Amino acid sequence: MKRIFLAACAMGLLAFGAARTALAATDVELVSGSDVILWDSTTLSCFNGAVVACTTFGATATIGSIGGETQETVAATNFNGWHFTTDTGNSFSPSCSGTAICIEQNHIDTNASGAAALNSFFGATGFTPIGNLLLTEAGTNFAGIVSATGFAYTGGLGFSSTAAPTLAGLWGPLSLVGSGNVALSAGPVSTPAPAAPYNLADEISLATGTGNYNVTSTISTVPEPTSAISFGGVLLLSATALRKKLRKA
Repeated sequence: MKRIFLAACAMGLLAFGAARTALAATDVELVSGSDVILWDSTTLSCFNGAVVACTTFGATATIGSIGGETQETVAATNFNGWHFTTDTGNSFSPSCSGTAICIEQNHIDTNASGAAALNSFFGATGFTPIGNLLLTEAGTNFAGIVSATGFAYTGGLGFSSTAAPTLAGLWGPLSLVGSGNVALSAGPVSTPAPAAPYNLADEISLATGTGNYNVTSTISTVPEPTSAISFGGVLLLSATALRKKLRKA
């Protein structure tokens, strides 16, 4: 009987892992003027009024997964006057990380040589935590104004290969104004989580300003204490009932 139970548990865990993989999708999108780069974890698409080869922007993309984290990275050498070494999005769907981070977006060594603003979006699906969601923003290098906006919503992820996405469930924005190497942070600002499963996305906007940027935006979760207690109680009752059944068997 115990062997049957252990086999059933193993099958359940495999099914959960497969369901999680099927549910979670991640996208990175960058927009500057009429130029768009979209990385949907399988296809890198580029647009500048018409579909173009991504070599036009010197754009490349990667995806990886480790320890429950999915990481997407986009780089480009000539995107409407912008050169970004990495724009990285990290997703911990569905339940967020052990430190409560749900998604995080980082711009590392992003340099502006022109006058156009850059808007970068990262989103992921399949989140389940209830309670409040927190948006924070931080940076260590600035050439102008940087803002961060969060989105929590249901339905399709809503990213596009030809235009900036129109996303629901907006909260924020946060704003940082700096010049040169200086550590700044803003937030958190909170919003209630939608009914699960839901999507999370954040937008980093780098305003016009020639120079370098290193910035991060993060959406994290603050679970409701009563929900955590209730869930723990359910687990305890289920475990007790299961032990009784095994003893009888």
